[in-house]
Amino acid sequence: MIKKIFFATTGLLFLAPITIVSADTSVLISNEKITVVGPQTVSVTWTTNVPANGRVVYGPVAQAILAGAGIAPQYGYASSTAEITIKNTEHAVAIGPVMGGMTYFRPVSSDGISTAIGKERSIDPSLMSGSC
Repeated sequence: MIKKIFFATTGLLFLAPITIVSADTSVLISNEKITVVGPQTVSVTWTTNVPANGRVVYGPVAQAILAGAGIAPQYGYASSTAEITIKNTEHAVAIGPVMGGMTYFRPVSSDGISTAIGKERSIDPSLMSGSC
């Protein structure tokens, strides 16, 4: 965002504009990944462009959040991990045990001002058996 400000001092008016550029610091999520790290355990990792907290919402049913389904804090998902309140740009959350059918995961991060919801990822339950 660019703003031009004109200012005056005692008895004088300066007409030369001062340009102030402010960067957009809204939280953005990228590099969402899900990895099987052990029997019935997955790790969900993602990156944010600014330091932010993080958690993962998940459940057995896919959610079309961007189409308006679900509201905060779980956005329609059955479960949520506890929020990690230490703000970082690299995030990792382990979830387990994950059992049953297909499970869908989506990272959520906030910097206290804006909230970002990452891309939904799913895990095939056949990958969850045995040790990795």
